[in-house]
Amino acid sequence: MDIPLPLDALDRPAAETARRIALAHLRAARSAYDKLDDEDAPEALHDLRVALRRLRSCDRTFRDELADSISKKRRGRLRRLTKATGAGRDAQVHIEWIEGELPALTRRQRIGATWMRERLRASKQENDARMHARLASRFEKLADSLQEALSSWQLTVRLDEPIAPPHAARVLGARLGDLTDELASRLSRVHDAVDQTCAHEARIAAKHLRYALEPIMDIVPGAVPLVDRLRALQDTLGELHDAHLLAGLVADAMEDAAREAAQRLSAMVRDGSSLAGVRSAGSGSHDPRNGLLELARRLHERTESLFAAFTREWLGDASGPFLERVRELAGRLAQRRAAGMEIERKFLLTALPDGPLGDPETTVQDIDQGYLPGGHVNERVRAIAADGVTRWFRTVKGGNGLVRLELEDQIDRDLFDALWPLTSGRRVHKRRYLVREGETEWTIDEFLDRPLALAEVELSHPDDAPKPPVWLAPHVDREVTGDPTYDNARLAR
Repeated sequence: MDIPLPLDALDRPAAETARRIALAHLRAARSAYDKLDDEDAPEALHDLRVALRRLRSCDRTFRDELADSISKKRRGRLRRLTKATGAGRDAQVHIEWIEGELPALTRRQRIGATWMRERLRASKQENDARMHARLASRFEKLADSLQEALSSWQLTVRLDEPIAPPHAARVLGARLGDLTDELASRLSRVHDAVDQTCAHEARIAAKHLRYALEPIMDIVPGAVPLVDRLRALQDTLGELHDAHLLAGLVADAMEDAAREAAQRLSAMVRDGSSLAGVRSAGSGSHDPRNGLLELARRLHERTESLFAAFTREWLGDASGPFLERVRELAGRLAQRRAAGMEIERKFLLTALPDGPLGDPETTVQDIDQGYLPGGHVNERVRAIAADGVTRWFRTVKGGNGLVRLELEDQIDRDLFDALWPLTSGRRVHKRRYLVREGETEWTIDEFLDRPLALAEVELSHPDDAPKPPVWLAPHVDREVTGDPTYDNARLAR
């Protein structure tokens, strides 16, 4: 399904991105609902059912983020509407399968297959009538309610916490990890073709994982082949489930046909029919049992064939590489730092460390930094000189502590010169050393306008906790992350 998410959707608050996805599914459901009575749109019922299922899956994926929009009552109504569209869809799938088998059957077998098809058509007509009645009375009201509830969201900002809510990548990454573990668990419980319940639960787990991945597959590298593989798994298990369901219906139909045949024979005996007539009725030219038996045989073969393919591709060690790829993608999302977010730890130093600061590989910058007037956000301009080249930047920062908002643009010298006088009385002058330690870069700031030295390390995730390296640790007085005393804006005043 095409969901027009903005390219930075994963960097936006999870509550916003979740609502964009949910509203796209709701629009698809409305569009399909409007076409239910259109003879030129035979797929409308299928599209409506899928859109409703995707909307429920989105709610399941972002349960916390959507809690104030999709209430328990709305969730129950959505579940009942989705269920109402299921029976008619199942009957239609069964009818199409039987019609596909008809040309290969004998004349006598076609009698039973046709009898079964008409039985399913009657059931479908009855279920469709109930479904239309339920949808007519409840769908539009629920859709309007969801539209209004999902079109806005409330953000609470606490002054003692980061101002930015969790971004979509981190929330979705964690959820994808959970869904992958769930699929792995469900697959491990399927052992043979008679494990109908376990196979169906594995299919549901695959569907939930696929629906969580689909909205982002165009903006996350490597997601498309994962979605394609999940779709193939879902199709195989879906066909297996449909075959199991139809086999059960055929078995019920055989019992009904046998009961009807027995009643006819009993009536003929009571009426005194001849033995030849009774025999003829017992093997009647309109008896559907021969055809039903053939359908049952073909369904058994189909079940065995589908399960064999499922076993080759997914059971045992076969699913391992795929599951690891999904986990790797989920991990990348969970560890992704939102654009515009600064995650760092800060340490007060007793003195500048020896050694690495003088190495040729260490980058040294001279920084003049001033803050513009304003109280709600910190807006600064800075000039950075390194290797004989000076560049100028304008930066907006917000929040306090470990995670903060940071938006920065490079500007030209003329704009810097125009803004710099406005920073009078709110400036710092420092020398910065950028030291690479493995995969981590440490920033050492030596303030040239006061006796102060600070060390900072930028993180990918708030839970990261790198220890100061051996060359720095002896000079660390204490961690001052979140201490406003050592915030550059405070120091500038």
